[in-house]
Amino acid sequence: PITGPIPEESDALDIADISRAAELLESAGWSITEGKTVRTNKDGQELSVSIATVNTQELKQVAQFVADTWKTIGVKVKVELFEMG
Repeated sequence: PITGPIPEESDALDIADISRAAELLESAGWSITEGKTVRTNKDGQELSVSIATVNTQELKQVAQFVADTWKTIGVKVKVELFEMG
């Protein structure tokens, strides 16, 4: 059964070309230093993004899925939730 917008058995990560995304970041100058989990540029700036969404179960789930996916390639992600209204 599907309980949200992304089924637990989703193959979305298989569809996304994670290794190609990592290659593109490397070629753009964003690298991961050994022992670290977040990419930095030549000046030491961390690669980070924020995802802002409404605080509903479905949208939180999607935002977390995107954040988890980006984290696998070394992007620091902050999920910000807002109440409707």
